[in-house]
Amino acid sequence: MHYPDFSDRTTKTGALSLIVFTALTLALPFAARALVPGPGVTEVSVDDLSVRDSSGAPLECDTVAQPFTGESSQFDWQWDCGDTQINARKDSTADEQDSKLTLARYMRRATFEDAPDPAKVEESAPGVLLLEGEASEKDFAAAIERDGTTYYFFLTGENAREYAQRLVETEAR
Repeated sequence: MHYPDFSDRTTKTGALSLIVFTALTLALPFAARALVPGPGVTEVSVDDLSVRDSSGAPLECDTVAQPFTGESSQFDWQWDCGDTQINARKDSTADEQDSKLTLARYMRRATFEDAPDPAKVEESAPGVLLLEGEASEKDFAAAIERDGTTYYFFLTGENAREYAQRLVETEAR
């Protein structure tokens, strides 16, 4: 068997250059990602509507970068709050919109499960709706209507109930 001979200077330099070039090429995406700041921690809020923590202050969580942008996005905003994920969307409110049915459809879209019964939607105040998922006690959807705009929140995880109820209670006041 014949092995390459690295005893001459030209072969050593060429091999070393190839190794350095390959290492830099493979390391470049990691270096670029480290230099570009991520979305970071932000308040879980849309316009002036915020999800609150137990002290009543706006909840702050890691912002999740959108995998897709534009009309095809399922949610406009996404946050990772450790054991709870929160997604939000803002749409204009249709004149003859059945708000409870729309919230049930939003829940179906978020969970990829059968549509919940719109009759199970709780309305704590006019335009303030809350729906608990049927398949999981950790899925909640809330809809809040304000001045021709409806804000939809989908919360899933350990603290979803607490955050959803606090969002609805704060808005119902």
